[in-house]
Amino acid sequence: MNSKWRYRDCGFVMPWLLAATLLVALWGCEEQGIENTGINLRDSLGIENAEGFRKALKVREFDFPRDHGAHPGYRNEWWYLTGNLRDAKGNEFGYQVSFFRVQLSPAQNQVKRLSPWAAKHIWMAHVALTNGRSGKHHSEERFSRESLGLAGVQASPFNIWLDNWQIVALDNKTWQLAVATDAFKLQLNLAPSKPPVLMGERGLSQKSATPGNASYYYSITRLHTEGKITVKQRDYWVSGNSWFDREWGSSALDKDQQGWDWFSLQLNSGEELMYYRLRNLQGQTHPYSAGIWVDKLGRTQPISAEEIVLSPTVWWQSSEGSRYPVGWQLTYHDRHWHIDALIENQLMDTQVRYWEGAIKIFDSEKRQVGSGYLELTGYE
Repeated sequence: MNSKWRYRDCGFVMPWLLAATLLVALWGCEEQGIENTGINLRDSLGIENAEGFRKALKVREFDFPRDHGAHPGYRNEWWYLTGNLRDAKGNEFGYQVSFFRVQLSPAQNQVKRLSPWAAKHIWMAHVALTNGRSGKHHSEERFSRESLGLAGVQASPFNIWLDNWQIVALDNKTWQLAVATDAFKLQLNLAPSKPPVLMGERGLSQKSATPGNASYYYSITRLHTEGKITVKQRDYWVSGNSWFDREWGSSALDKDQQGWDWFSLQLNSGEELMYYRLRNLQGQTHPYSAGIWVDKLGRTQPISAEEIVLSPTVWWQSSEGSRYPVGWQLTYHDRHWHIDALIENQLMDTQVRYWEGAIKIFDSEKRQVGSGYLELTGYE
């Protein structure tokens, strides 16, 4: 994607490419036009640019709802909602809403600025809606500085926002999601059906053997969801399940890694499986790939790379020529599933280009046994 951005040049050099690219009208001085061809995933999440930031080095204690809030000092942090919903007539939808906090420089390098517009963090948000019946997928993104309350997060009561896109806690049990774009609107209530689960070693998700190339990672693997989706002034009253993912750290890709394939499966049996397949530079499964199995009662079992067998069955090619594996065979011990995309084109046409979309899960008898989401990065 080529998108025209405007920025103001003060001769300020950001310490890494993502911050420089995201400074869309976030600084001050003479306006200039720039041509932007996208943000490279390795520049934004690679270990090479993490010097000086806090790192996920050891197991920590998690505290909820405090950990729903921000963790300054770490370079990257995100809040991720995905879900599969349908209405009474059988119309199927997948949705994604993601908020990203990016710290511009390590704390010791930050210069004190007196302007109320000065910002230590910038925010990015992605939203998307997949309409299974029409076969359409629409994605949008926004950027903002954190200053003057334009974007941010608070832990208690939980509230995260960028402009008028937000998730807010209505009470101790229910969150409300509100997103409005020119193409669609989401007004959804979400209630966790299970408590948060900690990924990796008690929440420390190690991505390679290098100390600090890791994140703190937890998920709420099932949230009952209901509300209204509006498309072209038509309202759809929907219900279903969502998945909430939370990570923070300062690097997620080592020098020998190029991207990942992330699966979140919500089975009709009430069980869930999450697995991320890290890929090395040759496109093969990296040994630090990992996941988790969550039973009906919320009890967890870690999953190692040796316990998962993955085989792509369907590839989809974007107009730019990038190929994405959007259909899979997935085996976990004696469980075998076939995974199909709700529609093949669920490309996130954003500055960080990746494929993320709703999926259906089938057993060996071709019966649908669940739904979920699939994220594919590093294929561009």
